[in-house]
Formats: sequence, C-alpha cells, structure tokens
Amino acid sequence: MRLFNPLALVLHGLLVLPIGMARAFTAGSSSSSVRTAAGACTQFSLSEPGMLSVHPLIKNDSQNRINYCSFGRRQRLARCDNITPLKATTSSVSNDDASLLETTSLPNLNDDEKMTKKIAGRKMRVQYGYKVIAVGYSINVLFSISWIIAFHVAASMSLPAGIAYILNGAAKNDRLSSDTYKRLNLALGFYGFFGFFARNAFKQRIISTLWGVTSLVTTINCVKGYGYGLKGWALSDKVNPISEFADGTKSYFATLVKPIKDWKAFGYLVATLLFGYMKLVALSDVITGFFSGGSGLQFAGRNIIQYIRLMLLSTLTFTLKDAADRDRLTGTTFIETNIFVALASTSLAVLSFTRTPNLLFGRIATGIAGFCALNAAVSIAQKKREAQ
Repeated sequence: MRLFNPLALVLHGLLVLPIGMARAFTAGSSSSSVRTAAGACTQFSLSEPGMLSVHPLIKNDSQNRINYCSFGRRQRLARCDNITPLKATTSSVSNDDASLLETTSLPNLNDDEKMTKKIAGRKMRVQYGYKVIAVGYSINVLFSISWIIAFHVAASMSLPAGIAYILNGAAKNDRLSSDTYKRLNLALGFYGFFGFFARNAFKQRIISTLWGVTSLVTTINCVKGYGYGLKGWALSDKVNPISEFADGTKSYFATLVKPIKDWKAFGYLVATLLFGYMKLVALSDVITGFFSGGSGLQFAGRNIIQYIRLMLLSTLTFTLKDAADRDRLTGTTFIETNIFVALASTSLAVLSFTRTPNLLFGRIATGIAGFCALNAAVSIAQKKREAQ
C-alpha cells in the first residue's frame, strides 16, 4: 500500500494525528520533526517510553528513499522523500532513552586517536632509520681487509654511526626540536648526501654498495628528523625553514666569538677552528680533483670522504663548545659526543701518520683525541659525584 495515496493521506491525517497529539499531551511526551533540503516530510511524536510514531505530511513524486529513525532500543521504518541528509531535531524528552535519537550512519573515528597513531608511526620509522644508519656504517668496518684500511674506514664510519646512535635516543625522548639535535641532523644528512657520491672510493663492490645504500637512508631519514624537530611530530608548527637557517647561522658565529668561559670552552674552540681549517683544505682538494678530471672516481671519492669526515668533526667540536658555555658537558649526549670525537680523531691520526702521511694533521688529531677523552672522563666522574 502506498503511503502517499491522496485519500489514504487525508484519512491517515484525520485519524492518527489527533490520537498522536492526545497521547503527547497526556503522556508528557514531546514531538519532533525531520526536515530536508526540500522541506518537512515527516513528523513523529514520542507517545510512550521506547515508542516512536511516524506521520507523513507531504507528497513528493520523486524516488522514495528508505531511512531509519532510531529511538532507544527500538526502531521504526520511515519512508521519506529524498532525504539528503536526514536530520532530526527534538524539543524536550522526559526519559533517558530519548537522548539516543539518531539516524543510521558510519561512525567517525576520533581525530585525536588517529593523530596519536600517526605520530607513533612516525617516531618508530625515524628511530628505525637511525638504527639502520648506525648498523650500516658499522658493518663497513667489518668488511675492511687490512688494519690500515680498517683505520681509514673507522675514521669515516665511527662518527656517523655515533651521531645516528645519539639521534635515535633524541627521537625516543622527543628531543629532536633542540638546537643541538637539529644541528646534528643537518650535519649527518649533509654527510649522507655527499657520501653517496663518494661510494666509488671503495674497491670492494659489497662495501661500495653498502656505503651507497646507507648514505641514501641517512639523507632521507635526517631530512625527516630535522623536519619533525622543526615542525613537531604532528607537523603543525608554523616555522619558516629559511628564517630557521638564518637564525642558526647567526647563532653559530655568535657562539664562536662568545667570550671564553674556561679552559674547556677554549679547547673546543681551538679544535673547531683546526678542524675547520682542515675541512677547507680537503674541500680545495675535492674542487681541484673535480676540475682536473684526471684523478679518477676512486681518488675523488676519497677526497669527498675526507671532507665530510672533517665537516662532522668540526660540527661535533662546535657542539661541545656550545655545551661548555652552558655548563652542560655532564649530559649524556655530550659525554657520548666526546667519546665519539676521541675515537674518530685517533683513527684519523693513525691514518695521517701512515696511509696518507701528513704530520700536521696527525698531530692536531692526536691532541684533540686526548683532549676529548680527558673531558669525557672528567664529565663521567663529575656525574657520578652529583648522583651520590
């Protein structure tokens, strides 16, 4: 039987509507209406607890659509015309079940829960990336054949592996937004990017391939780590990267010219300037070899590795100088940084005295290695005293 037959519509309105109104007044219930973009199509009254009476009001010759009006634990089927979307408004309902009046629809997921899961996934991927970097560079040392080559590789691998280890801890503890870790992310990303073009420095194909893959992962993961440190895990902070770089450059030179606080800050400043000088010499070798065109890919790759290694060392000693100015050398990050710089400087000194004889570089590296090892031991002892 069609609901919208004219005669049936009139009879239905005359018989049911007064009864529904009488019940509404006697039972203390209220009435509500469902409206669409085309106007009101259905009226319903809450006549009894848990019951819903539905009354059609107008005729529409368009295609009918079936919708459900849910009330409490019972449902009544209402046929309305082109409800897009179906919305219900109620005035006042005197029992608890009336609060559950709604139309059937797919439930919306909680936005906060979705963002929490997304942030957890980002943190996990970034941490895994730092672990892959540390393991990848460390494995290269194991593939070295002679002890001289091992020292050469260790001088290149121990620093990025150590920095990746430090950044993994920073990501785990939500510290990537600190200037220290943003600086380390930039330096390590720079190392990975230029290191990818230096993979031909290794004769063994397996080392060359592993170096290239690790350098690529390093570049991608450090860009992500820097971005999350800049804009937060939710990427919601409005930060201009250009102004961030400009402020970082100003801070760098301000830290260099800051008055010397003590002998530790002076030692790190000297180490930063010496590694900076060695870095410029290595960069000139890279440029000269690139324009000469006769040095070969292997020799050019070694020049690039020498340059990016010294770049990392100068960045780390600058970071230690900044920590010394702020009395932060007893922090775990800076103790580990001292140890990694000491190890890398030792291997660099051995390399300078043997494979590529350079007495000046060897002596500088030896002095810096001893200085950083001493400060690491002093910081560890001081931290133990403070903990007691």
